[in-house]
Amino acid sequence: MLKINDFRVLLRLWSSLANSPDFSLENHRLIHKLQMFNSEMDYLESSGKIVFFLTKKKRL
Repeated sequence: MLKINDFRVLLRLWSSLANSPDFSLENHRLIHKLQMFNSEMDYLESSGKIVFFLTKKKRL
């Protein structure tokens, strides 16, 4: 399972690939969705809600 920091590294790598002329529009859309998800994770992490969310998922 990817940790949040691993996810951020992958997002940076993928974003750097986006500068390639062969990179498709679909990939740009996916990167945008991943960036939005990353912003939400930052918010949850900073507000302390991420711990509850991850703990709750493990119990299920």
